[in-house]
Amino acid sequence: MEEFFSTVMVELEKEVIDDDGLFSPILQLFWGKEKIIRKYLATNDGRCAKCSNYPAVSDQNFLTLKIEVPLTNVSVELSSLIYSYFSESLDQMKLRCGNCCTHVSNCPQNGICKSRPAVTQTVLTKSPTFLIIQLKRFGPQLNSKIQTDVIPNTKLSLPNHDSFELTAVSDHVGSNISSG
Repeated sequence: MEEFFSTVMVELEKEVIDDDGLFSPILQLFWGKEKIIRKYLATNDGRCAKCSNYPAVSDQNFLTLKIEVPLTNVSVELSSLIYSYFSESLDQMKLRCGNCCTHVSNCPQNGICKSRPAVTQTVLTKSPTFLIIQLKRFGPQLNSKIQTDVIPNTKLSLPNHDSFELTAVSDHVGSNISSG
């Protein structure tokens, strides 16, 4: 489903980009924007303890909000999956400060260049007019579907307080990526 939608949108994009290189008003209805924020742990505000800078932030446009489905025997509501997606990650990563460590290559990975524990948070900065959500039910092996029951909410409220009404659901009924 996502591949079909993406293909249609790309082809539509080619047809409707105006002379200034901007998307048509119709296509803009489907684009959202999110910000990926990284924060150092063991600090009060997520800044580097040495230089007080925040780690790099990146903005990403999206046509489809891709939400991971957890493997559990308990039913989960779609709204809780969305709030989890936009919450601070529980998974830690190691991150070097790009301001403190000036090595372009062959970084010694010690002293001020030592990687420190950090987390990521995705923040919704612009909601599309029409929100399309993909529930990611297949892991890296793609051999079996995560069967967690997801209860769709008829009204969705996003963390930025924008609201959406559920109008359609497309369900992959097969047990693996090749069937359904």
